[in-house]
Amino acid sequence: MTRGFAALAGALAVLTLAAALVFAGGDAVPGEPVAAPRAPASSPSSSVSAPPSTTRPWHVVTVREVWNGRDVTFEVPPDWEVHGGEPVYRPGYCPGQSDSFLGLVSLSDARADDPSTAVEQRLEELLRGPFAGRGASVDLGEVSGDRTSRLIREARITTARTGPCDAEVTAFHLLAVLHKDGKGCLLFEVRADQDVPDAAPESDLRRIVSSVRFT
Repeated sequence: MTRGFAALAGALAVLTLAAALVFAGGDAVPGEPVAAPRAPASSPSSSVSAPPSTTRPWHVVTVREVWNGRDVTFEVPPDWEVHGGEPVYRPGYCPGQSDSFLGLVSLSDARADDPSTAVEQRLEELLRGPFAGRGASVDLGEVSGDRTSRLIREARITTARTGPCDAEVTAFHLLAVLHKDGKGCLLFEVRADQDVPDAAPESDLRRIVSSVRFT
């Protein structure tokens, strides 16, 4: 997977988040506030202290959700790198393609009335956008949550390979949470290529999603 591919996928969602980063295993170290992917930045968020890590020595990442004025905190494995508030797994893994990666975490604002619809719309966007024309198919996996306020959906998209950095299977773990005002949803997305050397195990993807908390 390449960043150009991810940018195309992400361009289908609107995002208004600013990021601040802290890492497990020591005192909080605020990162430089930056605009989160896929949207212009709002005013930079101040650094915040993250809740104690429950999965040390994973990295703790805190993102300011501007729409609701709350912090979204989650954890990623130590072999994931945090670039501009966007955790990435194995950046530059493909020879000659510095923008390639095997895994990515992103957050976006979904214009949907409930989490179930938000997840369905996101999967449809992926099929119409970056996976279009590649014979893509979706296999839906486990789903948990109440579908009205918070929902987790697992899915796999299978496509034909069109280049040396492409994977036939990409796993998606999606968490949709209804905004406090009931208008739209926060969409937390973890994606990772599968069935390739050094692929991120899906157990890690599940753990990332399950670590999401709000403060």
